[in-house]
Amino acid sequence: MIVLFNAAYGGAGGGLRAMAECYESILPNESCRVHSFRIGGKKRSGREGARYLASTGHFNPLGCLLALCFLFRFRPDVVICHCTRSLSLFRWPCGLLGIPTVGVTHSDKLRRFRKASYMIAFASVLEGKLLDLDFPKERIRILPNPVTAPASRSSRPRFSNRLTGAPLRLGFLARLESRKGAGIAVQAMDCLRKRSIDAHLLLAGQGEEADSLKNQIAALGLADRVALHGWITDLDQFFSEIDLLLVPSNYESFGLTIVEAFARRVPVITSRFYCFAENYFTDRVNCILADSRGPEAFADAIQWCLEHPQKVDAVIDSAEKDFYERFEAGVVAVQLRSFLGEIAGQGR
Repeated sequence: MIVLFNAAYGGAGGGLRAMAECYESILPNESCRVHSFRIGGKKRSGREGARYLASTGHFNPLGCLLALCFLFRFRPDVVICHCTRSLSLFRWPCGLLGIPTVGVTHSDKLRRFRKASYMIAFASVLEGKLLDLDFPKERIRILPNPVTAPASRSSRPRFSNRLTGAPLRLGFLARLESRKGAGIAVQAMDCLRKRSIDAHLLLAGQGEEADSLKNQIAALGLADRVALHGWITDLDQFFSEIDLLLVPSNYESFGLTIVEAFARRVPVITSRFYCFAENYFTDRVNCILADSRGPEAFADAIQWCLEHPQKVDAVIDSAEKDFYERFEAGVVAVQLRSFLGEIAGQGR
């Protein structure tokens, strides 16, 4: 039996929180037990059953002593740290007891992770950044984010079987902030209108750009073509309402939304954002890459899809195959347990 601690910042949202909780869902089985911890300056509502460790900043003596108590009580084989705050809290007591720590990359801010015993990098580009910090290559494992599969395999019609003359349904799903590029998606709609391409855009998400996006939509006269949906709770419903997903982001540490679209047979148009995972996403193989992050480039990629529907079908087939072979949570869980088992087997 391998015993694991899984620690994350209690106030985290978005991908970090989702992945920490996913680890806690997929790792436990008859040979693996997981104890959940949340770290923070004040207690927040979080995952049911998770233990809370009060700790402010990146070093808190009282928090370290509490962590040491839990380490003595449960004697884990490995401590997984999804943030540098949890690593700072556990590193000293783990060092005293000879328990290895494993950091998990959720961004390119990796300097504080240099003190981890091992690292899980989501993509080769993040492995390269760790190597630039002189982290030992043999202590890095490249593993994708685990993504839960839909309840049933998608049976949506092939892209080439879209109703002739029906408006193209485009989707955008992300936090409404400048780096995610919702404004670029709106501008691309203006480009499509000028090309006489009938398309509608569903913008899903919340954030500080919501009001400016409303103003942009009104200024471009696109109120009848662009709808702001707000926060999405039903991914299957959202993806069932679109023909293409647009990802005009300039930064993603992994590209979770892209993989969620893969699972639901929705073709993805994206660009080479910062930390783009070349080892996962390939142009005209499992996604369509726009030539740049500009609205005209995205409009060009959308037009290419309309002009080559059979090629889009092939992209969709490849993307779905990649999902179930590389990204599906159960597949990744096996690889995770294997890696963590290797670490635990090396002894303390």
